[in-house]
Amino acid sequence: MKESEKILVKISEDLEKLQSQENVVNHQDDYNQITKMSDEFYKLIPHLPTNQQSLLDKKINVDSKFSLIKTLNYVLEAFDAINKTQASKDFLEKLYDNLKFDISPLEKTVKDYDIIERYGNENSRLANSILYPVVKSIFKCTLKGVNNSNYLEQSEKTLLWYGDRICCYAGILAEGFKYKDRIMGAGQAFFSFSESVIKAMSSCYLDRSDKEAFLFLCEVDLAKKLEFPSYEAVNKVQGNELISAKIIGKMSSSNEKNEIFEDKITVPLGKLEAINSEANILYNDFLIYNSDQISLRYIVKFEIKSE
Repeated sequence: MKESEKILVKISEDLEKLQSQENVVNHQDDYNQITKMSDEFYKLIPHLPTNQQSLLDKKINVDSKFSLIKTLNYVLEAFDAINKTQASKDFLEKLYDNLKFDISPLEKTVKDYDIIERYGNENSRLANSILYPVVKSIFKCTLKGVNNSNYLEQSEKTLLWYGDRICCYAGILAEGFKYKDRIMGAGQAFFSFSESVIKAMSSCYLDRSDKEAFLFLCEVDLAKKLEFPSYEAVNKVQGNELISAKIIGKMSSSNEKNEIFEDKITVPLGKLEAINSEANILYNDFLIYNSDQISLRYIVKFEIKSE
């Protein structure tokens, strides 16, 4: 891992040197060196044969790989902690201190727990499926030493579900929603949120044998969102014009049962109903392009039950 990070540092230095020179046409040798180091990086950190294995000749590409290395380091730390049969208290506290959030269990007696539990259980079942998730416990997340709200002037705050692999959760808890690594077509990078537990959980890539699952419940600012009938329509937006977007699905939550709590945060508690039979996707998908519009509020643990 350290060797791959050294390669990225060297590529970054070479790119800065090239950018500081007016005429880069005559520096083909430098670009050849970057190509060679890119190949060495991919040998150390294998990628699937997709467009993710791009030439590391742009700062944005190199930054995304630095993000990847950080996430992999978090995974290694987690495995290290698990494999220590008698992990010391100091070691575990050190891992916790490196997180960006304070995490504490939410008492079942508080109003927030009841609202989140209903939100998690209301739309957690698929038709004709014998498996369904049930809220087991809830943990409150607070940014360490930082005001939790950091929004646009005109805000439309909504609690939405976010699902991802466990290793990605580790990166978010340590760094926040800092690195946007999901890119649709040739568009902007984004984070995807949903009002559906099932939709968010599909991004966790659970195995049939899994009995538990975790989702992040985030306060998301949907101010200035644009609505689109499909992902293809979003891709037609040129440049970095999008702040937030909503891809309209077949199923949508009824606004009549929305609840408001804390500082004007909407919780879409309505049952998901079929309202748009012509949509290309089943559930609404909310895409957030500016991570300042995302605040992690809760981690919700689900038990996967069967009938």
